[in-house]
Amino acid sequence: MKAIGGVRDICDNYDVFILDVWGVLYDGLSVFPAVNDCLKEIKTRSKHIVLLTNASRSESLIYKFLADSGLDISCVTFIQTSGDAATADILIFFADNPKKRLYHLYSDGGKSMFSDTAIQLTDDIMQAGAIAISSNLKEGDSDTEIMRILQKAASRKLPMFCLNGDRIALRGRTKMLCAGFFADRYTNELSGEARFYGKPHKSIYNRVFERLDALGLGPRRIMVGDSMDTDILGAKNASIDSALVKTGLSARELEKTLGALWFDKMQTKYGFLPTYLAEKFGW
Repeated sequence: MKAIGGVRDICDNYDVFILDVWGVLYDGLSVFPAVNDCLKEIKTRSKHIVLLTNASRSESLIYKFLADSGLDISCVTFIQTSGDAATADILIFFADNPKKRLYHLYSDGGKSMFSDTAIQLTDDIMQAGAIAISSNLKEGDSDTEIMRILQKAASRKLPMFCLNGDRIALRGRTKMLCAGFFADRYTNELSGEARFYGKPHKSIYNRVFERLDALGLGPRRIMVGDSMDTDILGAKNASIDSALVKTGLSARELEKTLGALWFDKMQTKYGFLPTYLAEKFGW
């Protein structure tokens, strides 16, 4: 693991920068300072930028969300979301089971992301043939309603599609429990069956690589993330280099549990290390 001052130190070594969003570019409330300048510097050097996020929403919605949040989307080649990967499998599942209906457990308000698809939805878990989860919950808030639904789903042995494999995320300084957290409880506490999408699974990286290959973009690729458990492990699983930035979840959690010199103890804790370590995503 090598400490770097910024992307400028490694930019010439790679053709494609695969970037996590939350914790790297965006803190859940606003875009980090210097992020847009760094994106422009990368693009100016004829490199390509891909965003890889465990967001449950579609690529088009994430594009709009990030643009509205102030991110310079013009620098981005494409976005791959875990939600799109899950949706592709859900569409296949219900094409094979056309009489079944999907129960979508979500917390974004408004309508389900599946409302405009061919999938039949139900708001009664007892009438569902499968359950999709994309809920987020502020740590400390009551999870009674979520667990009530999951208990009913487990009693009926419903397969679960977990659209966001993250367990924990930060929104500013607030810790959020993500869909992956509840999917873990569904499998571990309730003996349910769940399919997880997104990082660190190799399949989501393969989707990115297939899209890059179709565009004829270079083979030298690096993952930049803030989480050892998703971004850096995922890069290891996909056999590409990685850079861990200290602006997100892992740095805060590791410093809390391992002390100020947490970066010297990562090998012992995880059994693997990122290729690079940086204070933040910046040029």
